[in-house]
Amino acid sequence: MVVIDADTRTVQQRQQELQGRLADVGDRPRSDNEPIVIWIPKRHIETWVAYFSGEPANETDDYKQPMRDADYKSPAKRFVRLYQTPADRPDDLLPSISAALRELSRLPD
Repeated sequence: MVVIDADTRTVQQRQQELQGRLADVGDRPRSDNEPIVIWIPKRHIETWVAYFSGEPANETDDYKQPMRDADYKSPAKRFVRLYQTPADRPDDLLPSISAALRELSRLPD
């Protein structure tokens, strides 16, 4: 699993950057059947924490703030529930969260 914030770039730009770094070291791109998952929160992981905490959240505002490990527990559980119950996914799911959920389908059962 790779997790890297998109910051002010797009998720696609960050993906291209990762692919470029593999090429720079002479490695091949990730193949479709490799169980490598890449999560790229748009701006940063705190965006996802805000969303899963029930706060209004978007992928352009800055939600960065000091957090303790305990601050991530409840939002992480909500993420797992969304993964386990695709039919319950809300219509307002942030695009980078949707992409992360799709990435998880790369993993073998």
